[in-house]
Amino acid sequence: MKCALCGADHLPGDDECPDCGASLTQEELPQPRTVIEQSLAVDRVAVLQPHESVSIPQRASVALAVELMRERRIGCLLATGDDGSLTGILSEGDLLKKAAGTDLDLEQCTVAELMTPAPETIRPEDGLAVALQRMAVGDHRYLPLVDAEQHPMGVISSRDIINYLESALHRMGI
Repeated sequence: MKCALCGADHLPGDDECPDCGASLTQEELPQPRTVIEQSLAVDRVAVLQPHESVSIPQRASVALAVELMRERRIGCLLATGDDGSLTGILSEGDLLKKAAGTDLDLEQCTVAELMTPAPETIRPEDGLAVALQRMAVGDHRYLPLVDAEQHPMGVISSRDIINYLESALHRMGI
């Protein structure tokens, strides 16, 4: 059986979708009422054409991370372990909350010390409703896109979702 909200497969008898957490009982099943709700329920994350991710080893210095973020004009880096799998995300918010105004030596401090470990992730085949739900519930501006082995593939941002919604409204003539 498939979840009507995100399209994920689930076992018959499940009360809740294993991917998006939506109720699978018929009386609580949300039904798309508008074109935008239908698009969010049907379209996959891949339609956002996610940005290529920029990764950095979790052992790298925060100074190097800040330099890379400035050069690339990006708001986050995906931290990786020795095997290349995602271990965390270092965002502008992490830097502001954990480093700004402190006496940290950014040359000596590692990405692992300031990153958000084990971040929420998304897969290209996941529905936009899943991505939006994870971003809203977790208050995330960025969601790493990963493959089955948890290797970074890209990043979607809240701005990507906003642009998608704006485009959908434009297609509807609004």
